[in-house]
Amino acid sequence: MELIKKNIHMDRYRCKAATQITLDDDRNVPDNKPDMEFIIFNQGNIRIDEIKAGEDRAQVSGKLFFNVLYISEEEGRKIGILEGSIPFQEQIYMEGLHNNNAVMVQSELEDLTTTLINSRKFSVQAVLSLTLCVDEIVDEETSVDINVIKDGTGTETMPIEFRKKAIEISELAIQKKDVFRIKEEVQLPSDYPNIFELLWKDVQIHIPEVKAMEEKLSLQGEMTLFFLYEGEGEEHPIRWYEAKVPINGEIECHGCKDTFIPEVQFNIPHIEMDVRPDFDGEERVVGIEIPMELQMKMYEQENIDIISDVYGIRNEINAVTKTGHYKNLLIRNNGKFALTDKIKIDAEKGRILQICHCEGTAQIDDIVEKENGIEIEGSVFTRVLYVTNEDHIPFQATEANIPFRHMVDVPGMQKDCEKKIQIEVADMNATMIDSEQMDVKLNLAVSAIVFQQMEEEIITDIQTEDLDVNKLRALPSIVVYIVKPGDTLWQIGKKYYMSVDQIKAINNLTSDTIYPGDKLILVKNICM
Repeated sequence: MELIKKNIHMDRYRCKAATQITLDDDRNVPDNKPDMEFIIFNQGNIRIDEIKAGEDRAQVSGKLFFNVLYISEEEGRKIGILEGSIPFQEQIYMEGLHNNNAVMVQSELEDLTTTLINSRKFSVQAVLSLTLCVDEIVDEETSVDINVIKDGTGTETMPIEFRKKAIEISELAIQKKDVFRIKEEVQLPSDYPNIFELLWKDVQIHIPEVKAMEEKLSLQGEMTLFFLYEGEGEEHPIRWYEAKVPINGEIECHGCKDTFIPEVQFNIPHIEMDVRPDFDGEERVVGIEIPMELQMKMYEQENIDIISDVYGIRNEINAVTKTGHYKNLLIRNNGKFALTDKIKIDAEKGRILQICHCEGTAQIDDIVEKENGIEIEGSVFTRVLYVTNEDHIPFQATEANIPFRHMVDVPGMQKDCEKKIQIEVADMNATMIDSEQMDVKLNLAVSAIVFQQMEEEIITDIQTEDLDVNKLRALPSIVVYIVKPGDTLWQIGKKYYMSVDQIKAINNLTSDTIYPGDKLILVKNICM
């Protein structure tokens, strides 16, 4: 008799940690830049350069890149831009980490504040959050059948009875990294002036929809491109342009099937945007190049039957067990919900003449497990750039935090489920109500994947020994057994060393269903 086993690939967290980093630095305005009167806009991007794993500690090094858009005091040059970076290095405690582990890092810029100190100096303050995790792949050796030995006549040499339990699991089929490169060009409409200098640029990439296909993955999404520029000509007019650009592409993925369940995390380390000449040699084309880093996991849903119990008919059988750890997909959901708010500006800084651009960043503050669902609480940090009615202040910006609460339905939700939630601004629009108010409408995209954590007792070995003679003698040769509440044919057969089929045959039963009060005839198989 031999156990037939199957290795089931399961992934789980080996260790996980999170930390916040505060950066604070003062910067001088370069000599070739005009004086600062006040700051309009800022933006930042985190780049992780190096991750070093040690014993129970990880070291993360990187840079915060920042841009500042400001109004200048210089006559005839009202808008200026400053760029810079602040390096950081952080030691993070991770219990259970070893120096050969691969550490994955997710970074988020929680806050970026730029403050004018004087016309030639400003401060940069930022709060960064880092989430570190180490995944490990575990092969759960699971008994799925028993190879019973038979003699030349086809009779089992050691008759046994075993039963199986059906479970549904999500097995890790593929884990890999890749880079999806986005290369696009956007041409200005004919009524826009040529580009002399790009002053401000912003690219918002919405979470692409990922679909598993045979031997590949398809990505479909959209990015919103905005840039503010100084036009050619004697007066160097300030113009802006915004466009939505579709993202479509495929990534090779050997072994992928269209039935697989993808879980993909995206990271954009940097965005390159430059001005290019058109066919006539005029500076009217903006090129965008974005390397999108992908951390991919592909799961395969499987229904497997595991050996849950075994007993002998002529021998005593002891099953050696251990606890197996599995997970099963509860839900993979992509949805959207709407959010609206009204924003009132500080009219002393200039009234609204025209809205140029709006952008928003969604941040999750809390995830609460509810019965059959997950409640997500957070806010959207919104910023709107607009033209003012003041000649000496051509542009101004306003900011606001818009709170949200959203429920994701998860049937069968249990405590300690493994959940990964992403929320981002899929679409945003700001319209003037009057010169001091604007109406902001957002569509938020929610991506949720939730796995149920499962524990099952699995048989790892079977030990056989001769029957206990005294125990066997104590059993009657034949008995009429009255079924008690909770009894099953399996339990009765295990107690009296009879197979379930034998009990059914003797008692003319056509199914395994029995009821309290039923009378069953049981016969001892072995005579002493």
